[in-house]
Amino acid sequence: MRLPHMNQWEMLMITWVDSAAGEAGWHNPTKAEFEIDGCVTVGMAYAQSSDRIVLILSRATLHDQIDGLITIPTAAITSYARLVPKKS
Repeated sequence: MRLPHMNQWEMLMITWVDSAAGEAGWHNPTKAEFEIDGCVTVGMAYAQSSDRIVLILSRATLHDQIDGLITIPTAAITSYARLVPKKS
């Protein structure tokens, strides 16, 4: 999926498919070994290129530190949503 440009710190929910690997060595594979799991990740956009997006879970603004980084290939993304905070 081609993602539009996301602003840094923008909140996103991304649905994507993860890769799967079977057991190593000779064996009789089960159907479960070939199933691909779907994932949902919610986080802040940190960096983006044409083939990947990097989300983070937390940001400490005082010291400009980040935590919980995940890189998701855009080819694995099936859908996304921009999350907007509710105004009280």
